[in-house]
Amino acid sequence: MNSLYDTDKQIQIEHYESIREDVHIHAPYLIIREQLLNIKNNPKWLSKNFQQYRTEGNALFFNLQLPWHNTEAALEVDQSETFLVTYKNHKSSPNEPMILSITWAIHAETSNDAHLTVELLYLPANGIFGNLKELVLLKGSRIQAFRESLWNLKQLIEAQMDN
Repeated sequence: MNSLYDTDKQIQIEHYESIREDVHIHAPYLIIREQLLNIKNNPKWLSKNFQQYRTEGNALFFNLQLPWHNTEAALEVDQSETFLVTYKNHKSSPNEPMILSITWAIHAETSNDAHLTVELLYLPANGIFGNLKELVLLKGSRIQAFRESLWNLKQLIEAQMDN
């Protein structure tokens, strides 16, 4: 477990967890970035675990449905860095399990190849049963949801490149 200091809201967020997954995509980084910023199209490639997905302007909302657990997310897109796209949560009082951010880092390798890394920062379920549920079931399910999403995104972008 780690500790994260949120400078925007001046709060200390304790005991966040992170998962990181990656994939190689045969496409220019700008194409990948465009896809990540076009949040209305995310349902085309996000895992089936992302339910009730909707957007409003620069914000996206969904429920991350895992076995016997549901996490609601309300995230805003931050595109201030060239090779990063971050979906950030701006809640000021993290009292419940929640997604803090999803960061997509694009590592351009050649003009037509890139490595994409996604990192999820979240507050896990806590308490005796929450910790056990995290260890046995939820963390692995989160990892699988993001692996599946990365693979779907890779296939979507590479299919578009072939056309």
